[in-house]
Amino acid sequence: MERSSLSGIIFGAAIACLSFSAHAVNDYHVAATVIADGQVLGTPSMLVSGGKEASVSVSGDNGYELAITITSDNANSAMAETSLSAAGRTIEPSVMVILGEQTGVKDGALELKLTVESAADDQDDFMPSP
Repeated sequence: MERSSLSGIIFGAAIACLSFSAHAVNDYHVAATVIADGQVLGTPSMLVSGGKEASVSVSGDNGYELAITITSDNANSAMAETSLSAAGRTIEPSVMVILGEQTGVKDGALELKLTVESAADDQDDFMPSP
C-alpha cells in the first residue's frame, strides 16, 4: 500500500473519531416526570441533541405534550427550555439544570421534573479500556 493512501486512511479514521466525540458531547439523556393536579401523567425519557427541540406527545384523558431544547457551554450544567401542555394548561419554563440532578418547576397544579445527563458520559461504557 502506498504511503499516501495509508496516511489518508489514518487521517480519515482520526477525523471520524473526532466527529463522533464532538457529536456525543452535545447529546443529552432527559428523564421527565409530568404531573397535573398531583397525578403523575407520564415519565418520558428521550435523547436530545444539543440545541435541537425534541418532543413527546401522549393522547387520552391523561395526555400531555412536552417539548424540550437543551443548550450548554460547560460540562456541569445546561439550560432546558421547555413547553408542557396538560390538563388544559400550558407552561413554558426555561430552567438551568445541574447535570445529573433533578430539577422541578411547578406552576399551579402543573408540575415538570427533569433530570438531564450528558450522553457523552455513556460513551465510557462502549469504549474499551486501554
